[in-house]
Amino acid sequence: MRSLFITLFLLCLSNSFCSAISPVNDNTIKEAQNYGRVHRASSLENFFAPWAAYEENAQKLDEQTEHAYLYTPFLLVASNAREHALVDQTVSLADSHKLIQLYSGYLTFNVTLLGSTPHFSETNTCVLSTNNKTISYYQASEPEITKTTWYPNPPLYKANHYFYFLANQINLEKPITLIVNTADKREHKFYFNLSNIK
Repeated sequence: MRSLFITLFLLCLSNSFCSAISPVNDNTIKEAQNYGRVHRASSLENFFAPWAAYEENAQKLDEQTEHAYLYTPFLLVASNAREHALVDQTVSLADSHKLIQLYSGYLTFNVTLLGSTPHFSETNTCVLSTNNKTISYYQASEPEITKTTWYPNPPLYKANHYFYFLANQINLEKPITLIVNTADKREHKFYFNLSNIK
């Protein structure tokens, strides 16, 4: 369901084509499809691990750690192939090319934050910091805020955000830091070394 939401949301943003992190060609798509099929039984945390960053001040890495995922074309194709493999379906090259076009031109981040009130992240700012340059997001989804699975133990609430940045404003060979400031006056930082991400 979340994949459908993201796809519909991005359809409204753009139909232009621009490769992001990895070069988009048939070989890359086949590699991504294979990753999705081979790792279909992996937990989501393990599946997304190569594209994940944890909040820089995290004391431990577990389900209570704030994190962000960078959706590259490779991950988009791999995720789609995984979803299809889980129901014994395959994905064609043409289908994967269409999917990539929906997301082209953007760096898309899925950010999970934790807080003590249901409104802790309703108003926030989000920027990318790279090469002494600050880049504001182009578009953002409304946060999905739910009680945590360990409620009533703190932190009580989880917020899931999607932030979209124009890829042509970013040097895709340089490290970036995603910085989110939430309504509860906290700053959350996530470091990505783009040169190491497919």
